[in-house]
Amino acid sequence: MSGSLKDVKHQAVLDNGLANAVLTKCTLAINAGSAATFKTTGTTTFKIAGVMYTKAALSANAFTAGHYVQPVSTTVYYAVTVDAGGTIRTRQSDYAGRLLDAATATGGIGNAAGKMGAVGDGGYPAIPSTEVVLGLIKIVTDASTTFTAGTTALDAAGLTVTFTDMPGSLPATAI
Repeated sequence: MSGSLKDVKHQAVLDNGLANAVLTKCTLAINAGSAATFKTTGTTTFKIAGVMYTKAALSANAFTAGHYVQPVSTTVYYAVTVDAGGTIRTRQSDYAGRLLDAATATGGIGNAAGKMGAVGDGGYPAIPSTEVVLGLIKIVTDASTTFTAGTTALDAAGLTVTFTDMPGSLPATAI
């Protein structure tokens, strides 16, 4: 490395990507038929800030409290994350066209954090650097169905739900 500012920034991006990662596939899935919960099928090994951790398989894991009700005809991403203490969280994105205020803007990819009057564009939720992303739950509602995290079954009629394992961070473009 030559030591230029460009090289230093590039190395910082590489270091961050290598410092936080999921090292084993978690296989994120619906917990059971008619369940509003999710699971993973095995122990997951991950690292945060370069330190290795493991998390036992999840069973009947609930969504984090405090998510807004997802309206009809929307697509929302729920990132399933874990921190160094093993706490599992779900982080909800904003759907395209959602009117945000300073309190609700998440600052995720494509969203404007803390901007009064900003509009969500359906990007991913913001993820703190102290957490890694185990997977994404993408929920698409039809023209007559809403989704309430923790209440609505993940296999309910009117929903299209996709579970995707992640390498610890979110992809650059929507899946």
